[in-house]
Amino acid sequence: MKKNRIYDLIKFVIFVICFVVIPSIMVITGYFYTWQKNKNTFFRSLSREISVFLTNLESFSDQQRFWCLLFNNNIVAKTKKGKGSKETFENLCNSFKELNKNYDFDYLVYHPKYGTVASLSSDCLEGELYERNKAIDAIWRYVVTRQVPSIKEDKNFGKVFGPQIYYAHLMNNIHKEFKLCWTDSCYKRRLLWVNVCDKNLVMAFIKPESLTDIECIKTYLIKTKNELPYNFSFSIKDTQRDFFIHSEISEKRKKEIESAALIYERDRFREIETEQYYVFPKFLRPGVTIFAYFDKKDIKGIEPSFYWILGLLLTLGWIICLGLYGWNILWKHELDKVSIK
Repeated sequence: MKKNRIYDLIKFVIFVICFVVIPSIMVITGYFYTWQKNKNTFFRSLSREISVFLTNLESFSDQQRFWCLLFNNNIVAKTKKGKGSKETFENLCNSFKELNKNYDFDYLVYHPKYGTVASLSSDCLEGELYERNKAIDAIWRYVVTRQVPSIKEDKNFGKVFGPQIYYAHLMNNIHKEFKLCWTDSCYKRRLLWVNVCDKNLVMAFIKPESLTDIECIKTYLIKTKNELPYNFSFSIKDTQRDFFIHSEISEKRKKEIESAALIYERDRFREIETEQYYVFPKFLRPGVTIFAYFDKKDIKGIEPSFYWILGLLLTLGWIICLGLYGWNILWKHELDKVSIK
């Protein structure tokens, strides 16, 4: 009798292992596998989006190109073509005013019919007021009507804008060469961006030191990041000045990013994992590297759907019933009451 009970127990244990334990492990493992798979998919998607964002920053690796694209995208591209209306003139002034809130430059909008609206520092233009007005009008006639300035007007250009200015260089941005106009080889005068928008002359004056500054990149990153559907932070390392610009994080987390920067300098990894962050370095230009990163806590697996969970519960319920059924048949020797009659 005792041997029979041991034999029944062995049969029941085998039954439980085959029809209860293994199916339960498979179902539960499948649930967590699906959760982890969704988590990995979300991570890859977020990593891919950040990589694309950082790759797009390559167009701004050249600061001259950065400024040209900034004005082309926010001033020229948003100007509707018409007949040089007053409304267009006012819209251009407002666009410059809004852009000027985030970026450090001076600007000028001119139309012979509507006059001049400008926000200029003292080092932007030199000469008397009438000399400045003549120089601006001569530029307008050149870029709009292609009327070549006279020798006298050409000399006046140099006095007002800078000694090395050449009027043909003013066409660079109109032809989308993405180059600023250098007016002074001694870097004492502003660089010029010039274009024509619906018969309005638009000019921007950029400080020479802006070509090595990283504040513009920082401002662009903040503005663009806030427009993206996903959340991440960034730090910028300026190796020429040997300092970091960080987002608003604790000192401990700043050290994490700086340690990731050391790893990048040594190994050039495209992705670096720290205690709390996934870090994605991007070399932008000599002396400037950007580190985009997001918190590991933000990587959450998408929970399986209601129907998946319902199926999981039903399956587990069926497995439990099957275990009880085996217990009654193999251990208690109770006959199956289920009948097909």
